[in-house]
Amino acid sequence: MNSGTYTNTFTAVDGCDSISTLELTVQKKPDPDLGNKTTVCDGDSLMLSPGSFSSYVWQDGSTSDHYVVRKPGYIL
Repeated sequence: MNSGTYTNTFTAVDGCDSISTLELTVQKKPDPDLGNKTTVCDGDSLMLSPGSFSSYVWQDGSTSDHYVVRKPGYIL
């Protein structure tokens, strides 16, 4: 979906119209730079901080402005 003003007109069974207008701003997805470190080994940690946004939701449901990776794996 693109940013812009979207308007819908709804018609009730009695013929009355209702107009709904939505002003929508689509923001760019975060693209954090993780540098050259693309793996997390056992015992290591890596703090992900995507920048300043109005809200955050990480894969575990947490909502902090950063996420600390503590388990080994790959960052895709």
